[in-house]
Amino acid sequence: MNSCPVPDGVEPGRVRACIESALEKEMGRRSQVTIFAIGNLEYISMTKKKKKKNISSALLEEIYSSGIFLIHAPCGGSSFGCLLCEWYEPGATVMLISCDYSMVNNPLLFGITGSSAFCAYPEDYRAPIFDYNVFAKEFVWETLLKDNMTTCGEMMMIVNNLLLSAFATYAWRLSKYVANSSLISRVKNT
Repeated sequence: MNSCPVPDGVEPGRVRACIESALEKEMGRRSQVTIFAIGNLEYISMTKKKKKKNISSALLEEIYSSGIFLIHAPCGGSSFGCLLCEWYEPGATVMLISCDYSMVNNPLLFGITGSSAFCAYPEDYRAPIFDYNVFAKEFVWETLLKDNMTTCGEMMMIVNNLLLSAFATYAWRLSKYVANSSLISRVKNT
């Protein structure tokens, strides 16, 4: 999420529908999609205008309410491989959206899990060239979203109160964590 943020002009709540639409076009069929967004959620939730840690959960709430699971990874994407192995579903389709290819410690990971892999990267970044083709198709992140805005239509997911309540609890815990981490950093080591 840190290296491929939602571009200006794209509603965060429609990202899921755009990804689903792009995959449907590429695969020729609609299928169930599980989306995990991994990033430093503290950094993402900071307001850019004030440049201090004011938790503005509107962006994360909109992404989460569309059915995308948020995973806090403050130290980068090293947990991506672990997540992929834990979540493993035979024949799954995986799309890596990042310019941080350290998230895939070993590109063969996709072959080991039997996953079909797609990737998307920012328009100002090119994916590294591997000796073997890891990804079935590569997309430019901004183009993937903008090209699929019209085809994804007004597909908005109906979110029940339980999901919103879960996000509210998560946002509250995140704000407490941020508050406590600043207090901990003020304690002098003896």
